Amino acid sequence: MATSPYFSTSNQYIKYDIHVDEVSTSIANNTSYVHVYVLVWRTNSGYTTSGTGTCYCTINGTSYSQSISSSQTIYHNSDTRIFDKYVTIPHNADGSKTIYVSSYISHARFSSSSQGFNVTLSKIPRKADFTNAPNFTDEDDPVISYTNPAGSAADSIEACISLDGTTDTVAYRSIPLDGTSYQFTLTASDRSTLLAATPNSNSLTVHFLLKTVLGGATYYSDAERTMSVVNAAPVLGAITYEDIEPTTVAITGNDQKIIQDHSDLQFSISKLEAVKSATLDNIEIVINEVTFTDTLSGSVVNSYTADFGTVNSSQDETATITLTDSRGNVAVAQVPVTVLEWYVPSALTSLRRVSNFYDETNLTVNADYASLDGNNVVTITYEYRESGSGPYSAPVTMNDGDTVQLVLDNTKEWDVRVIVSDLFDSTTYNLTIGIGIPILFIDRKRRSVGVGAIPDQDNMLVADRRISLKNPQHETVLDLWSSTSSGIRSAMITIKNHFNTALVTIFGSNFGGNLYLNNADGNPSAKL
Repeated sequence: MATSPYFSTSNQYIKYDIHVDEVSTSIANNTSYVHVYVLVWRTNSGYTTSGTGTCYCTINGTSYSQSISSSQTIYHNSDTRIFDKYVTIPHNADGSKTIYVSSYISHARFSSSSQGFNVTLSKIPRKADFTNAPNFTDEDDPVISYTNPAGSAADSIEACISLDGTTDTVAYRSIPLDGTSYQFTLTASDRSTLLAATPNSNSLTVHFLLKTVLGGATYYSDAERTMSVVNAAPVLGAITYEDIEPTTVAITGNDQKIIQDHSDLQFSISKLEAVKSATLDNIEIVINEVTFTDTLSGSVVNSYTADFGTVNSSQDETATITLTDSRGNVAVAQVPVTVLEWYVPSALTSLRRVSNFYDETNLTVNADYASLDGNNVVTITYEYRESGSGPYSAPVTMNDGDTVQLVLDNTKEWDVRVIVSDLFDSTTYNLTIGIGIPILFIDRKRRSVGVGAIPDQDNMLVADRRISLKNPQHETVLDLWSSTSSGIRSAMITIKNHFNTALVTIFGSNFGGNLYLNNADGNPSAKL
């Protein structure tokens, strides 16, 4: 099997070498049976060497010796065996082994130093090992592939699934010595044990282990893989909703109709359940970008309710309900919710004296309010008082869209308050009606006419503030106007020519008056 190099001795013509032969191996015992011998010879002819001595040999750390007799003559090119030994060499746990063999000679005619070499023995087949091991899901029955180089010499081979690489979490089971693959048939208990080890993740690191018993020794092979948790979304039971606010239900007569901003929306779910050893984490309900969140615990909640509260939406909505477990898995359901639009009532109001003058004053109110499927009711009241003085009159109710006539002294200014109410809220309008002044008033008794004013004398024309006369070109030729500012009364009369140039201007006030005569260019030529 192996022969050392030629080694020298104190006699330049005498050489020796060491021979190592692996006679046999024992798989069961993990050993080799090795034959070691030493040969010596002369390199020149015509001479022989004989005498007594000793050959020493160290094999794998153990020293041996054999005597050399005088009958063991050393010849030219003829090998003389001076050491011969059979030994059993134990191998390493993996079946490998390298030994160091050395020898030296002490002879009456020559000697040598200790010289040797390394010899690698055959690797003895030991443990079974994986050729393939899969990643798998918690619902699989994984199949491993393996090789057993020891064959029937192995006492047994077993396989298991371990969480820590040592303990048989899924118990060892025997597999064939002459097989190449094995399928784990996992029981419900096996799967439950594995799932319980990963309550917060959808993946779990596991170890496939092969245990080989050979010659009374136990050997292990390890393949680290990943188990994935699948089909593990939590369970949302039957979902219903209702309005739990008594006042709004009394209005609609139906707890399935949610009034905007007023109903109290509550969801009921028959069951919340986390599966495959997970726990419940939270539930979230989203309507119109408003989110309700509740933290959960445990694996099962029976008969769950969530008070979402009011819904700020003017139309039907869809509630999105999301249940999340400790692994981050979710279950999602969508529930349509009927929403009735509601808004604060308002109105278009009109308050006018008859002919803008008389005591009789017409009040018209047209309300705008949410119907709530015809179940809402609007109420309109009005009350009045002389402006800025005293309390209002007792409220009077009027119908939506009607016109009522109030009698308000036209010599005074009045405050009128209108309140428009529905079943939830109200809006108040504060109106003012001024003193009665007609646009054009003809007083037949006085034979007088008033424009924006009331004549107070017979046979007079009275106009409020300004009178303008225009020519066919719409140019002002006569302008009369008056005003009051800071208690000072003033008046002015301007007469213009056809070029719209002021010819005569009469100006007066409480403090005096002036008369200007202008030339044709409109520049003053005289002041009186």
